Amino acid sequence: MRNLSPVVLASLVLVLACAAAPAMASPGDSGSYPNVILSVTVESQGLSARFEVPVVELHIDSPTKAHWNLHDPVVLSADSTPLASLTELSIKFDVDPQVTLAFAVTAGATDTRFTFAAGTLSFPGILNPTGTATAAMTLTDGNGNGAYTQGQWMKPGPVSYRAGTDIGHFVYLLDNMTAGPNNSATVSGFFAGSKTGLVSSMDAKFDFVLSAGDMASGTSSFTLVPEPASLLSLAAGVTAFGGLMFRRQR
Repeated sequence: MRNLSPVVLASLVLVLACAAAPAMASPGDSGSYPNVILSVTVESQGLSARFEVPVVELHIDSPTKAHWNLHDPVVLSADSTPLASLTELSIKFDVDPQVTLAFAVTAGATDTRFTFAAGTLSFPGILNPTGTATAAMTLTDGNGNGAYTQGQWMKPGPVSYRAGTDIGHFVYLLDNMTAGPNNSATVSGFFAGSKTGLVSSMDAKFDFVLSAGDMASGTSSFTLVPEPASLLSLAAGVTAFGGLMFRRQR
């Protein structure tokens, strides 16, 4: 020990600490996918229908990544009444962690509420993570009388997208849209921030009303990473500890 400089000793301690500390372990090491990876609920004409994707249909790409895609359009009906159609639908998980969600839909004969909910992705806890969330939607008039979307969250106003964690929401994005006859409109949002506390799961959801006979599509991505300051604090701490140990050995 007498022949080791404080810098070398601190480096050795840092390697051991990073290997042993569960809070710093890669979430990909032991993350888990939900039993229902994606659900879609539609409500119209006083009726509702639900479409679910079980985890057994998830395609595993690697130890940390998986995805699912809709291969054929689906008409959602209740009591033999068509309420809406799904033309595109996909979800991607990365237990590192990240959730990506995309869809394309057409409303039925009356205004239709759509709720797209990614299943909750679990991973080893990340203390005070930073993260980013991006989302976008496109609205297209399908019957020549204009179109609109109405978000179902009121924080801070009517918005259509929410990125959440097990200790509370991360951000709400996407304001309402309107489009003129035979026209389209788009809206997008981005947020970068942090969450104070230990986060061990995340989810993403779209929730909006779409005008009758019109089309909407959307994409989103929500990512969390360990707080850089946490890694710097750990390095500073073990460096100080290494210096103390060196002086004691002398």
